[in-house]
Amino acid sequence: MQTSIQESLTAKINALLKPNTNIQILQQSLLLKHAPSYDYLRRNSEINATALRLHYQRLLAQVFSVYFTEYTNVLVALLVRPLLPPLIRSFSLRPV
Repeated sequence: MQTSIQESLTAKINALLKPNTNIQILQQSLLLKHAPSYDYLRRNSEINATALRLHYQRLLAQVFSVYFTEYTNVLVALLVRPLLPPLIRSFSLRPV
């Protein structure tokens, strides 16, 4: 029973990895519905509950790391783009 609960919750957590997934909606609708299952797992098998929690934490850390990297790349591109035309003009070859 505990293994099937863990496998079921792991599958639901792995659904967060799908591209263009709204994580907040999945957390509020899907994962909150299964909170009693996690509580049961925590009470009856601390090792499995800890493994599931660590899996969830690592997965979200990975997802948010990708989001943050994309966000910073866009910010850098927006900051650099206004500087490019003056730099190109200053390094262009001028007739002597």
